[in-house]
Amino acid sequence: TVPSTNATNDAPELSLTTPSAIPEGSATVGQLITTASATDEDGDTLTYRLDNTDGYYTIDATSGAVTLTQAGADLVNAGGDLPAVSVTVSDGSLT
Repeated sequence: TVPSTNATNDAPELSLTTPSAIPEGSATVGQLITTASATDEDGDTLTYRLDNTDGYYTIDATSGAVTLTQAGADLVNAGGDLPAVSVTVSDGSLT
């Protein structure tokens, strides 16, 4: 007799590329800041969500590309420091 097994949905594993420094005065809207990437052992379709609510970034839910908004570009160009990027990935069931 073959023992029965239960299929388990595993959470996706997320990583971010290291953001590069943007010199003051050179930031532009849509400039790539970092890219989130993930793997899912189950092969589920993954979607990315930006956890930052400060309005400095936007994310492509499919590719994980995180780019600057106008507010983010303005902050950098005024000499401010961007906050850390926080991203969540979901396989539709688990994050």
